[in-house]
Amino acid sequence: GMRGAGLETAATALGVTAEELRTELQAGKTIAQVAEEQGVDVATVVAAMVTEAEARLAQAVTDGKLTQAEADEKAAELEARITERVNSDAPMRGGRHGRGPAAESSTES
Repeated sequence: GMRGAGLETAATALGVTAEELRTELQAGKTIAQVAEEQGVDVATVVAAMVTEAEARLAQAVTDGKLTQAEADEKAAELEARITERVNSDAPMRGGRHGRGPAAESSTES
């Protein structure tokens, strides 16, 4: 799915390796927190991930896996979904936290 590549893109935007980012996320940090530590604007990371996801949707249309309408529909949600993911401490694979409010878990900074 999108997860591996999204992680690579986020890591590149943050100036860390995918491996380093994965370690941080497994330790319970959000991509937003890592961005803060690296002195990178979270919006920069989101933009990079959105651009990459859009490129992948375009490729899926080219490959005949999606119609243009389906791709447009998914593209419309990308920014919101990626912003949510960047600010969520759920692991990239959408792990055990489910979709509960992220606010509670991020208070112990």
